[in-house]
Amino acid sequence: AAADDQIDKYTIEYQMGADGVLHAKETIVYRFGSNSGRHGIDRTFITREKYDDNNDAVYTVDVTSVTSPTPGVATPYEKTKTVSSATATYVISYTVKGAMRTFSGYDEFYWDVIGPDRTVIKDMSVTATVPGGAKELSCFAGPVGSTEGCTSSKISDGVAEFTQGTLTTADMMSVGVKIGSGLVSD
Repeated sequence: AAADDQIDKYTIEYQMGADGVLHAKETIVYRFGSNSGRHGIDRTFITREKYDDNNDAVYTVDVTSVTSPTPGVATPYEKTKTVSSATATYVISYTVKGAMRTFSGYDEFYWDVIGPDRTVIKDMSVTATVPGGAKELSCFAGPVGSTEGCTSSKISDGVAEFTQGTLTTADMMSVGVKIGSGLVSD
């Protein structure tokens, strides 16, 4: 990304199935800076990370589609076209296996929504639909390890809703949605 690139709006819709498969749809409105000859964006998915001192969490990610309503924007895996407009919208749909966590008395969808080392995000919003409806929420934004809460977190008709203003290139955002125990299979 060029130094003056930014993401104007990043919207994510998560839907956790009772089978434990997370269905995700990301809509990214990307504003290109002065970099000419731009070829679009890179979107990286974490598939393995440390869980505790003895175990790693392993995620199976399957990208099901990449589309764009912006004319002239290349979609899946094309590298020969360039983007001529100042902004481009990308819609990425994917599934993830392994995103649920189980604790004594409850299950939780806890997820690092966005990691550091990417362009600035001006406006971030996330919704999460879970079996049985969301019971309790947590949301953190800032540098790795931050305990700073997000701009807003609320439950509306059982759906978790999170928003965050500007995220710098070093900031992360993580969300947690507690649900009743046993509503999602392992």
